[in-house]
Amino acid sequence: MDAEIASLQSKGTFEVVLWSSLPKRVKAVPGTWVQRIKRLPSGELSKFKSCWCCRGDLQPYEGVAYSPLVGWPTVCTALLMAATQGWTSHQVDFTLAFCQSPQPADNPLYMELPQCYKPAGFEGQDVVLKLKKSIYGQVDLPKLFYEHLCLGMYALGFRPSESDPCLFIHTKDKVMVLNYFDDQIWLSPDNTLLENQQSHIRNMCAPTLEKYPEVVSELTDTTSIIPSPLVCRTYSYFQYD
Repeated sequence: MDAEIASLQSKGTFEVVLWSSLPKRVKAVPGTWVQRIKRLPSGELSKFKSCWCCRGDLQPYEGVAYSPLVGWPTVCTALLMAATQGWTSHQVDFTLAFCQSPQPADNPLYMELPQCYKPAGFEGQDVVLKLKKSIYGQVDLPKLFYEHLCLGMYALGFRPSESDPCLFIHTKDKVMVLNYFDDQIWLSPDNTLLENQQSHIRNMCAPTLEKYPEVVSELTDTTSIIPSPLVCRTYSYFQYD
């Protein structure tokens, strides 16, 4: 829990303000702790994770908070093509991804302090957190992160497919990316292209790299059209801040 608060602070997710400074008719939304166990693809224990989340069910919000996700037909088609053509795949996960997108200036969000935590220098004062970046549990969080992600993918030369807004295709290199919230699958016939493109992400996002054991996905032929088994090898699993 201490590590989670420290991570949020290092990202500049919020600033501490006096409760009396809140605009009229604006309330601070409470938060809640979410505890989970993360495991490797093999089922082995990876780590215990604590996440401080906004109570989105109590957050006043007007407008559309929709965010697209990659379609299952797109995933199946892309992986099948990668397997039949011998393409390389990399799995990418952005850590604290949703805390990277800025909080809209026209929609400020205030949160109550986490229980048992008190910022130094504000002893004896009623304070709240004013969010500068989005946070888990926020109603419009997926939408904000998708818009932020699109800006980054555009900067790298990717464009969303007309058939699926979460399928990004590079305008020059033979690289395509499937995006599901903060998880991605990168596909290319050339592993060097993947590494080069991901090096740009590492430079942009100041990543924390975590390597996992090799992941091998077997796609079994069920239509008798394509030989079985088909193997799509994933060389590494990257985790980026």
